[in-house]
Order: sequence, then C-alpha cells, then structure tokens
Amino acid sequence: YKVYILDEAHQLTKDAFNVLLKLVEEPPPHLRFVFATTEADKILPTLRSRAHQYDFKLVSARVLQEHLAKVCEQEGIAADPAALALVARAGAGSVRDSQSILGQVIAGSGPEGITYVDTVAQLGFTDDAMLTDVVNAIAAGDGASLFRTVDTLMTDGHEPRRFATDLLERFRDLVVRSEEHTSELQSRET
Repeated sequence: YKVYILDEAHQLTKDAFNVLLKLVEEPPPHLRFVFATTEADKILPTLRSRAHQYDFKLVSARVLQEHLAKVCEQEGIAADPAALALVARAGAGSVRDSQSILGQVIAGSGPEGITYVDTVAQLGFTDDAMLTDVVNAIAAGDGASLFRTVDTLMTDGHEPRRFATDLLERFRDLVVRSEEHTSELQSRET
C-alpha cells in the first residue's frame, strides 16, 4: 500500500476537502489515506462519512512509566522508577510529551543517572516527604506543623499552584486507597 498521512487535517480548506473527496470515494486499491486531527468535527461531513474514525486515548501513567524505563534501558541510562513515575505524570498521558520531558530530565541529570531528587527539582513537583508531612499535620490537627511545612516550601521557592495540585492529587490517592480498602474489607466479610 501507499499511505498518505495528512496531519492537522482539520486545517484543510473546504476546496481541498472537495478535491480529496473523489479520491477517497473511489481510491485505487493500493492507496490509503489517514486524516490525523484533534478536531474531527471540522472535517467535511461527506468525507467523514466515508472514513473509519479511530479515537486515540491517553496512555496510562503505568504504561508510560514502563515505556520510559525501556527507553532508558536501551540508552544505557540508570533511572529511578520513582523518577520515571514523575516524568510519566508530567507527560499527562502523552507519549511524545513524556519522551520530551524524559530528554529534559536526562540532560539535567548527573553521572548517577535519573534520580528522584533531581527529577523533583527539575520538574517542580513537591517532594513526597513534604506532602506526607502536610497530610500528617492535617490529620493530627497540628496547625503549627502544617504552617512550618508550608513556610519551608514557600521559602525554598516552590510554586504554590504546583504544591496545591500535588497536595490535591495526594488527597485523591488517599481517598481512592481508602475506598479500595473498605471494599476489600466488605468483600471479605460477605
């Protein structure tokens, strides 16, 4: 087959779509077209009706982390799995973005390879220990410890919005784990 990939196909003009329509309706047997777009609704409806539509989903953080580990292994770069988890999280489900972020982290890493501490610093994430301190202070109702930890974060130059996002994600994870644990206990009882 000869395959033509039209990336950002939604940017084609109506006239360009009309020209393609005849080819797409009756293509030669050896010819295939791929219209890649993030805005399928902007593709001419008559053209869309003659095509198969495949919606791609974001990749899970676990799969991204495994992929990034393979890339590091192939390149001979030592990488802490916790650091790769941060890179995958920063990539937000995009393989291309995760690989770009990995390249950034590799460029900023030392001779020991990709470490968790370096990755936290490079990507601006809040360190897990700090998040744990905040959660523990809130759980214990210890306002003084909470404010000391938050003050340390701010004086160390952490981005407040990043900290808030990381803290909310930690609370979300705790709620999910709590619900899973409760469900597990209930299933054991029955």
